[in-house]
Amino acid sequence: MIHEENNENLFWASFHYMQERAHNTAEEKGWWDEPTPTPPHVIANIASELFEAMRALRDNEDDRHLAGYKAHTVELADAVIRIMDYAGACGLPLADAIIDKMRYNETRPYRHGGKKF
Repeated sequence: MIHEENNENLFWASFHYMQERAHNTAEEKGWWDEPTPTPPHVIANIASELFEAMRALRDNEDDRHLAGYKAHTVELADAVIRIMDYAGACGLPLADAIIDKMRYNETRPYRHGGKKF
């Protein structure tokens, strides 16, 4: 258990740092200028990144900006970065929630009791 706890602490510290970095970059690049985006607007942008990932996966595209990556990988990264930015803007303890949710998921039954998907 100590090993798991150390890994969770490392994840928390690294994720927290990257969350703040994502938000600071977004602020510096004007994404939080007036008018300040509303939560639904930000969440819609996160969803759009996921749809872009699905389209890129379907089309089996290489990324245009990051050589060596498939476009769907980079679009998924964009979604995570936008989530981290939003959490940073709102002061959400996202790393804590991820750790706690993963712990909870480990207690759930196989396929959450028989769900098909």
